[in-house]
Formats: sequence, C-alpha cells, structure tokens
Amino acid sequence: MSVAQMSRDRVRTINVASDFTRTPGGRTKRNGPFNGVQFRTEVLEPALRQMPGEYTKLVVNLDGVDTYIGSFLEESFGGLLRGLYDTFEEAAERLEIRATGEFEVFRDLAYQYMRDQDKRNAKGR
Repeated sequence: MSVAQMSRDRVRTINVASDFTRTPGGRTKRNGPFNGVQFRTEVLEPALRQMPGEYTKLVVNLDGVDTYIGSFLEESFGGLLRGLYDTFEEAAERLEIRATGEFEVFRDLAYQYMRDQDKRNAKGR
C-alpha cells in the first residue's frame, strides 16, 4: 500500500476489553454473557456494515482481556465468513486483528478460524 493510500484510509478501532468486555465468554448465550455471537452481531457486524462510508478499515484489538476461549474467537471471526463475507480475502481487506505479547496467539487463532471457514465455504462454491 502506498503512502498516499495509507493517508486516505480512515480506520476505526474496536478494543475488545474497553468496548465489549474484559471477560469474553464462549460461543453462544447458552455459554454465558459476553459470548462470541453477541460480539459478532452487536459489535463486529454493525461496524463492518458502516464501511466504507465512515471508514475504510476496521481494526480489532484483542489486548487487555483476561483470556479468550477458542469458541468465542471462532464464532466472532469465523462466523463473519458464514454470513457477512464469502472469502477470507474479502474479510481481510476490511478487517485487521491486532494483538501484542501474550495475546498474539489469540490473533493468530482468530485468523486461522477465518481461514478454516473460508476452506469450508470453498467446498460449497
């Protein structure tokens, strides 16, 4: 991406810890509050639907929570490819997942769940 393109990008950042919860739960409401379905449907998808009008990139920062359960990450991020987007590439153009230190493993898992769902989607295309 060129410097000129980067200067035109408008970025919105969602910080899971401060914009959702420091204690994310499991996949669904049955697994408790602050679950992956809730995060995806109430936070991620509405923010992604506002694009590109208000901004051109959505950054989700995973730092600062107590921990993540794999089912939360799979439902939140893999779930985007079961409804909002058809391919990993389409989602990755709009969404960047950031994490530092001990949270990097969760970032990598979130991207892996998206890639895994992309492979399942490809079988049905």
